[in-house]
Amino acid sequence: MFVGLSLAVAVGAEFLYHIKPCSLCVYLRYIYWGVLSISLALVAFPQKCLLRVLQFLAIISALGLSSFHAGVEQKWWQPPAFCQNSSANVGVDNPALTPQEKIARIRQNIQKSTLVRCDQISWRILGVSATIWNTLALAGLVVYLLIAFGVQRRCKTKP
Repeated sequence: MFVGLSLAVAVGAEFLYHIKPCSLCVYLRYIYWGVLSISLALVAFPQKCLLRVLQFLAIISALGLSSFHAGVEQKWWQPPAFCQNSSANVGVDNPALTPQEKIARIRQNIQKSTLVRCDQISWRILGVSATIWNTLALAGLVVYLLIAFGVQRRCKTKP
């Protein structure tokens, strides 16, 4: 349920409020779609231990990526190259261009660019980055699943 709600909020923010996701946010959505698919399979096959393990591993990977993204936003470490490369310098290496033409071309490239930097906080909820909220929620989900797995395991071992 958490994953479905997270996807709905992310897609709603993008299309209703025009908050564009960065590359790391898009990758996190892919993981969420995977978790959602596994969760739906668990509804059909609730006794499949492999599906539970896959679901847990997918949620752990989402937590890892979200934690990494929070660190990038807080400037604790550098973002990956795909988060900071832009097309601003495309086509300006032509030696026939004058400096003014190069500047004009860079300006055009920047204005056409749709890159959203991963180290820029684009959405705050109650003054805190949405990425940090997501990381905290995922950490809570992991703790909940660990407790649920422990309780379930204890119930199976007792007569």
